[in-house]
Amino acid sequence: MTDGAPHEAEVYLHHKQGHRLPVWVRTSPLLDTDGRFTGAVETFTDISSRRALAQQVEDLKRLALIDPLTGLPNRRHLETQLHARLEELRRSGAGFGLLFIDIDHFKQVNDRHGHDVGDQVLTTIANTMSLSVRPFDLVCRWGGEEFAGIFPHTTGAALRGLAERLRVLVAHSRVDTGTEVLAATVSIGGSVAEIKDSAASLVKRADALMYASKESGRNRVTVG
Repeated sequence: MTDGAPHEAEVYLHHKQGHRLPVWVRTSPLLDTDGRFTGAVETFTDISSRRALAQQVEDLKRLALIDPLTGLPNRRHLETQLHARLEELRRSGAGFGLLFIDIDHFKQVNDRHGHDVGDQVLTTIANTMSLSVRPFDLVCRWGGEEFAGIFPHTTGAALRGLAERLRVLVAHSRVDTGTEVLAATVSIGGSVAEIKDSAASLVKRADALMYASKESGRNRVTVG
């Protein structure tokens, strides 16, 4: 009514049943035979079903990349990021490291305390690690009791330091079952990506180094 121009916007109107309803509003000017602005016509389109569909699509995208137990990104997301980081390394030389992290004696936790407690251990360790890394690092649940992480802008020495910090923080985390307090440790292997690496070769190297930590006595870091 002020400028005589058409407008459109998404608004929320109050439904007679009490809830708010998303509506697309279009306002068009009414002109007389001399082209003078005399009023306006508004049309309202209920877009609640469209919004619901869009939200469902976003939820599905999110669920496809998130581990439902820990809330961490899942293996699929890390693999996607791993390929992207390798391409960036070849294009601009931006280096990064990969860590593989495995919970020590996790089967014994499940066998002795049950899978509910095992899930608590997984979520506690996931929270400890995700809250202890840099904002641009990526920690994911690889599967089972294994985690993996991509750590950009790092050298071998820096990657070792990051891994040691995670190892110590996990070892000092606790899970209260109601009858006892449990602690867990992790074995970590890591490697800095090389230009010649494929995603598979880098994963294989970090995984092998993680098993080297286990064979050396567990609760250890091996970076190579």
